[in-house]
Amino acid sequence: MVEKEQLTETVGPKILEEEGGVNEDKELQLQAFLKLVSNCFKTERTDRPLMIDVAKELAKMVKSTK
Repeated sequence: MVEKEQLTETVGPKILEEEGGVNEDKELQLQAFLKLVSNCFKTERTDRPLMIDVAKELAKMVKSTK
């Protein structure tokens, strides 16, 4: 998992400020998003998720924020 300090470095203070800072829910959402992004950049094509799976995961993330 991404540590809180790394999370704020990666996302950027300006974005977090616009979103009202980091709370536990946002932190978990950001960690899930960054993990998905990380999986998309794996070297081996067979280790990367299919685009349909990425789209489904993103849709779940959006749904969970409502």
